[in-house]
Amino acid sequence: MFLIYINDIQNCIPQSTVKLFADDTNLFVHGKTFSEAFHEANESVALLNDWFTANKLSLNIEKSCYSIRSSVSTDAR
Repeated sequence: MFLIYINDIQNCIPQSTVKLFADDTNLFVHGKTFSEAFHEANESVALLNDWFTANKLSLNIEKSCYSIRSSVSTDAR
């Protein structure tokens, strides 16, 4: 029933990827620079917060975390 309730969560942030598993939500953002990814992440979290508020849910900050990954391209031509 919970999954049916949150079925439209992906629609609130079309520029990011949302993956759901049971009651866990994962948000994936990317950018060409750290600054771009940071801005995208903040914008996406704000949109998620709006969605949570509209659906009478809340984001548990104490159970939330993030990780930053970088891929550096080295062209050895």
